[in-house]
Amino acid sequence: MKASTILLTNLVSDTLAECVDDSGLTRAEIARRLGTSSAKLTDILKNRRRLTAEMAERIGRLFGTTATYWLAMQTDQDLRKMRAEKGEAIRKQVVPLGR
Repeated sequence: MKASTILLTNLVSDTLAECVDDSGLTRAEIARRLGTSSAKLTDILKNRRRLTAEMAERIGRLFGTTATYWLAMQTDQDLRKMRAEKGEAIRKQVVPLGR
C-alpha cells in the first residue's frame, strides 16, 4: 500500500474528545479529575502531545477502560504516521532474512 493511501487519523484525540463530550463535564473538570493541567489535556485533544503510559493509566481509570486500550491506539497512530512518512524507504533498505 502506498503511503499516500494510508488513512491517517487522530485516533487518540478523537476518541478522548468523544469520551470528554459524552461525560457532560467540562474539560477543566476532566483535567482536574485526571490530576493534570487543562493545557496538557488540550494538547492531547489537539494531537500536539502523545499519550504517556501514566496518562493512559489515568484516562483509562477515569473512563472505565484500560491503559492498554489507550496505548494501543497511540501505537497504531504512531505506526500509521511512520509508515506514511518512512515505510517505503524502510522496505527498500531492509531485506527480510531468508530472501
